[in-house]
Amino acid sequence: MTPNLILNAAINPDFSQIEADALQLDVNERFALFYPEKRPFFLEGADFFTTPFQAVFTRNVAAPDWGLKASGKIGVHALGAFVARDERSTLLLPGSQGSQNALLPGKTEDAALRYRRDVGHGSSLGLLATARQGDGYENRIGGLDGLIRLGASDLVRFQALGSRTEYPGEIVAAYRQPGGRFSGHALFGAYEHLSQRWRWSGRYEEVAPDFRADLGFMPQVDRRYGKALVERHWWAREGSWWTSARVGVDSSRTETRAGELLERLDEVWIMLDGVRELDLFVQVSDRTRTFAGRRFEESLLEGRFGIRPTGALSFGLYAMTGDEIDYAHARPGEQVRLQPTLGLNLGRHLRAELSHSWQRLDVDPGRLFTANLTELHLIWQFNVRTFVRAIAQRSLVERDPALYAFPVEARSDRLFSQLLFSYKLNPQTVFFLGYSETGFGTAEIDRRREERTLFVKLGYALSL
Repeated sequence: MTPNLILNAAINPDFSQIEADALQLDVNERFALFYPEKRPFFLEGADFFTTPFQAVFTRNVAAPDWGLKASGKIGVHALGAFVARDERSTLLLPGSQGSQNALLPGKTEDAALRYRRDVGHGSSLGLLATARQGDGYENRIGGLDGLIRLGASDLVRFQALGSRTEYPGEIVAAYRQPGGRFSGHALFGAYEHLSQRWRWSGRYEEVAPDFRADLGFMPQVDRRYGKALVERHWWAREGSWWTSARVGVDSSRTETRAGELLERLDEVWIMLDGVRELDLFVQVSDRTRTFAGRRFEESLLEGRFGIRPTGALSFGLYAMTGDEIDYAHARPGEQVRLQPTLGLNLGRHLRAELSHSWQRLDVDPGRLFTANLTELHLIWQFNVRTFVRAIAQRSLVERDPALYAFPVEARSDRLFSQLLFSYKLNPQTVFFLGYSETGFGTAEIDRRREERTLFVKLGYALSL
């Protein structure tokens, strides 16, 4: 349209088969896991839709038939808009202590509009509106937000949203959602000071029980949240093995709008950055949570270490131990998590990335489960436009059925593999050829192939 404003049109822009999601442990989780958007059509101009609340999350447009999108900036004015028809619409149904996923019957039309205007030196004001509608269903939100800079070191952020929603009768009955049309609000306010030596901030959020952002990612409602943070910074002299250090403390509290405690969290941490991309982090936390009418007092210790000893090798490790709730039975437990990562450049063209996640949860009678996730990426880069990639992902979860109040598999083993050839003229003019397969097994059944797919994806950028 103009050099600074781009209009994109696409038919079947869903390239979700191409970019496999990174594995995440979903055992003993209350809320939906977040998976970032990877489809090129939706990534173009995605930053225009960024606000304090994640009211726009395009992964909710799961299987679009077509889409139109405009994004860009002219002077002090920034604009982002898209509209799409989704043939398989998913719903994230939020709550104060957990969320559920549901599938809407029929197709939906999804749209979002974002306008932002720069004001003064580094400040801005914005408007946001989204709409999603289908057979017997609608969800609309609208609101304003802003970033106000108070000099070189201080800023204020705010956002206010309102929603109006109506769910189909089958969703209301199956998931105990409000019937008819209902509405809610969400409020955000934050102040931050950031200077060379100090950072301190305060933050407040409020989300009403009946607020819904069905085109966003807001898995928790019916909450009030407040947080205060103070952090001290130090900087090393030139030539030192370390570059910066930070020590900080924060305290937060989350409760329902009726005043019932959901979580109280106090944290103290130390961080150190150094040469060869050294990254060191240690944190101690004291936490109180309320779940299913019970109060749990918890302590946590976690740490992170990362370094790149050579240009070809990088290594990282995250570790955490402490108290955790067994959400399936509302009882206390003790958890341990380890997440090592390894990156290796083998010559000019081959890159290998290996990661593993290990988690266990012990309850009073014994070990409830042990979970392992392993992921390997091998990438051969022919040139800036062409590569071949192989992915292998394995998820292995072992449970003790005697410790569960309902039937569970003693062992579940899932393996996903993919081989992909990619040629990209630009981010949206692409050719992909690939093969993938998924296998699944249990304690009684050896792992066997469940699904295999051979796919060809062609994309051509039509920009005006």
